Amino acid sequence: MTWARGFFRAWLVLSAIWIGLSAYVAEPKTYSWLWRAPKYAIEFSSGYRATFDTSKSHNELAASVTEEWQREAERLKTRDRQAADAIIQSLSAKRDELLIAIGSRYENAGEQAQRALLATFIPPLVVLGSGLCIAWVLRGFGRRSAQ
Repeated sequence: MTWARGFFRAWLVLSAIWIGLSAYVAEPKTYSWLWRAPKYAIEFSSGYRATFDTSKSHNELAASVTEEWQREAERLKTRDRQAADAIIQSLSAKRDELLIAIGSRYENAGEQAQRALLATFIPPLVVLGSGLCIAWVLRGFGRRSAQ
C-alpha cells in the first residue's frame, strides 16, 4: 500500500467537497464580483445619465467622475451659467461625495467576495502544505540504503 498516494487522493476528495460546500454556502453570486464588478449610475440635473465601472482603481474612478462633472458643467453653460459655475466651484466636493457613495455601496460586496475566495481555497492549501511537510519529516527517519 502506498500511503502517499492514498493521502493525496483523500486530500483531493476532501478539498473538492470543501470547495463545493464553501461555494454553496457563500452563493455563486458572491464570487461573481471578483471578475465582474457592478456598475454605478447617476442622473445629472440636465437629464444625462452616466455609468461608472466600479472595478477601476480609485484614481481612475476619480478621473472619470471628474470628467463627467465637467461635461455636466459644459452642458449647463448654455442654459444656466450660474449653475455651471456652481458645479465648477464645488467640483472636488461633488466628486468626493460621489466616490464615497460608490465606495460605501460596493466595498462590502468586494470584501465579501475576497473573504469567500480566501475561505474557499486557503484551508485546502494549508492542509496540503502541512501534509507535504509531515511527509518530508517522516522521510527523514527512513532507512538509508547502502551505496
